[in-house]
Amino acid sequence: MKVTGLLLLIVGIIGIAVSFSISGLIGFGTFLVSLLLTVLGIVLLIKAKNRRRRSYSFR
Repeated sequence: MKVTGLLLLIVGIIGIAVSFSISGLIGFGTFLVSLLLTVLGIVLLIKAKNRRRRSYSFR
């Protein structure tokens, strides 16, 4: 999950950078999709970090 989150984050950041070179509604749509991918990547990275921190008890 950590690799997936990191990959989504990188693709989102690259997409945001590319969207500024595209004009019009297509560029705005690309920006929104890239922003969604970036946020999703950050959320997945946070979930992976929290999952690793849990302690497991065998009761």
